[in-house]
Amino acid sequence: MSSRSARARPDLRKSLVGFLIGGTHYAVGVGCVRQVVNPSRTTPIPQAPPFVVGLAEFRDDVIPIIDFRVFLGAPAELTRRTKWLVLDVGERPVGLVVDAVTGVFGTTGEVRAAPVAVGGEATRCIVGVASHESAMVYVIEPARLQIPLAPLIERASLPA
Repeated sequence: MSSRSARARPDLRKSLVGFLIGGTHYAVGVGCVRQVVNPSRTTPIPQAPPFVVGLAEFRDDVIPIIDFRVFLGAPAELTRRTKWLVLDVGERPVGLVVDAVTGVFGTTGEVRAAPVAVGGEATRCIVGVASHESAMVYVIEPARLQIPLAPLIERASLPA
């Protein structure tokens, strides 16, 4: 048997979009990703939490932009690799600011449960850990972000 056929093949049903926050690897299911885009202009929302960058236009819609780096307590620096992951979160799209998108990959094994030691409100969205290219990857579930978006959008006087 050749070494090529002996290697574990990714399960394409478990495809993930990988991204970086600082030096830490994260991923989200490819099914909830609408698009990866370069950052563009935003309009601040009055009295929003520090991790809410503001609102931005995306495909004839107005979406909230969340700096996932600030949300997780990591430093936020705009670089040429900074991207927005536009995700389906509940009934509306939300943009997450990340340091870089690393690509789409399939897992070669099961996504293991998130360790109990991963704590805090901000990490509640971490649902598991996967391995990819010798790195541990935190898998997040956008629906568990626990960000009250409706009041922010109402405060900005825009339709929810």
